[in-house]
Amino acid sequence: MFGKLTNRERIIISFLVILVLINVMTIVTSRNLSDFSHDFKSMLEDRLVPSFDLAKIQEQFYRNRLNLEELVYLNEYEEARTVIEKIRENNRQIDAIEAKYAQTHLTEDEEQRLTEFNMLVKNYRRVEEKIIHHIENNNFEEASSAYLRESLPAFEKLLDTTQALEDIQITVGEKLYKHAQKKVGNIQVLAYLSLGIAIMITVNMLKVLQIKVK
Repeated sequence: MFGKLTNRERIIISFLVILVLINVMTIVTSRNLSDFSHDFKSMLEDRLVPSFDLAKIQEQFYRNRLNLEELVYLNEYEEARTVIEKIRENNRQIDAIEAKYAQTHLTEDEEQRLTEFNMLVKNYRRVEEKIIHHIENNNFEEASSAYLRESLPAFEKLLDTTQALEDIQITVGEKLYKHAQKKVGNIQVLAYLSLGIAIMITVNMLKVLQIKVK
């Protein structure tokens, strides 16, 4: 059917095809770039920043652990006041960071782990407060016993859950990266395909115009 068309009609149709091709490529590329931008933003706001926040939470836990250890080896409550205030200030910082983390985009697995994390934090802090209560009543022997028998298992469970949350960041981040790579690949394939079709149409137009291609 194309062979029955006049040269003028062939040129017009070729230009229309190229125009449609450019518009289709623009729309598809725009959507893929939008998805790519969303993936990149999610990697930054929902994975990279939360990973940093979880690292800060873990750091504060270790600080409190050292402070608690310092407490049980003191002999006078007057010496312990400053350390107790440090522990409680660190806990306030942990709660603030956790509240910020909870506002990010959480997967179903993250939500479950975060619920478990909050429960373990409460359990550990009950032991922590129990030790502090003994210190405040000058029962340093009982504080030392609670520290050795009760706080360590609670602390280890807390760290395990924190590490599980950090592992999720890596896993989901890798998925987002692969998804972004796929979008870039789609854009490249479309670009090469469009270029190939455009070259074919151009060659045909040159033949119609009886211009030799060297």
